[in-house]
Amino acid sequence: MHPHLGEGCPQGLVSLYSNSDNRNITWDDAFDLLFRTQTNPATKDIPGLLALYREHDKPLFSGHLQKFVPPNKVVISEFSGTFAPPGIRNKMIALTLLGVSADSDTKPVAEFMAALLNVKACNTLTRETEEYKFLSYLKGDKDRQQAKEMAERSFYPQLAVVIQDPLASDHQQEEFFNGENELSGIVLLGKGQSVCGKKEENLILPVKLGALMLEGESDQTKFSAEYFWPSASNDFIDLNQYLVANRLAKPDHDDGDPRQARQYYGSFIPDPTPDGVKKILTVGAGP
Repeated sequence: MHPHLGEGCPQGLVSLYSNSDNRNITWDDAFDLLFRTQTNPATKDIPGLLALYREHDKPLFSGHLQKFVPPNKVVISEFSGTFAPPGIRNKMIALTLLGVSADSDTKPVAEFMAALLNVKACNTLTRETEEYKFLSYLKGDKDRQQAKEMAERSFYPQLAVVIQDPLASDHQQEEFFNGENELSGIVLLGKGQSVCGKKEENLILPVKLGALMLEGESDQTKFSAEYFWPSASNDFIDLNQYLVANRLAKPDHDDGDPRQARQYYGSFIPDPTPDGVKKILTVGAGP
């Protein structure tokens, strides 16, 4: 028995801590498990969360896009390489893209994801670490060297992402695991993050990711973060939906996913955005 469990403690906690494997689970995580089981008795997330909480680990809600693993997974780190706090492990997770098929024909999506991951290389635009070269107010080698060092220190090549997990209803928590007990969710890309610079006369203007991905589109709310908080949904692009709508990947109709909200995701697919795909493939092309 956990040493601090006394009379009046919820039976769910007594049961949890009666298993010696669970006794290092923190109170916060224990109450999270209790809340989930009470508000959503049908949840299948408990075994997966137990395994994480025993190791003092948790799912990520935001991070940095590190890698694409064909056919439908991405690797996301908690911190960027530049801004990882010293002495703290930079947690990484493999996330299965909800609604994206595991079909073996991965060439289109692999090529696009390679370019997206490399978009800050700015093949046809100005890399953020090179913008100092075009700043006319910098006088002398010392100023330029300082500007260069500052740009390089603040630069990180990864795209920032938010992870959205299916949410059954307002009084239930999000659910993380699919039918294969894999972490599975929606990757949201912030439209407003600067990825490159563009020289116009004597100015360097920031180029935003959303402008590239939605190139040529009159509707700049396309692929917005459905099921996200309403006030911020248009600040993001749903990457999962973007891949499927542009026929880079096939949709996944996984009847084996136990999450209630799974059936509602992907019911509406917008029209393709071919100019945006071409723009990413061009700007993010390899050397």
